[in-house]
Amino acid sequence: MLLQTDQEILEFRNSILKELSGLNGSPWKEVYCEVHSQYNEVVFWILLYNDNELTETHRAFYAAMSIHVDTMFPLQAAVSYFRYVEGNLFRIASMEGNSVIISRAGDEQLNERQIPSDWCTVVFRSNNSKR
Repeated sequence: MLLQTDQEILEFRNSILKELSGLNGSPWKEVYCEVHSQYNEVVFWILLYNDNELTETHRAFYAAMSIHVDTMFPLQAAVSYFRYVEGNLFRIASMEGNSVIISRAGDEQLNERQIPSDWCTVVFRSNNSKR
């Protein structure tokens, strides 16, 4: 299916956000997404718990998202993973493009980097990574 109208894109975004939010509290603490139609992308922000392992969390995200890859065309996905450390929010990994997200799900180990991300605190309802 080709997402052609703004309404179809909005319905897709609401549907996938509802589905992924249903997983909140399990493979991650919280998820949010929005469509950037000017770039033909849907962006996901995922807040991890302190004890989440990035590789396993990404595999869970990929498993949930992969069933939508064919139906989300022409949109490409981008995902960023975040964690609070000592009260500060950090982006620990980012991936752009469906093929990158798919290929990285097969990686044995994803590396984390702590990049300060104060701007994203407005996206998440939570202000920590505690269980």
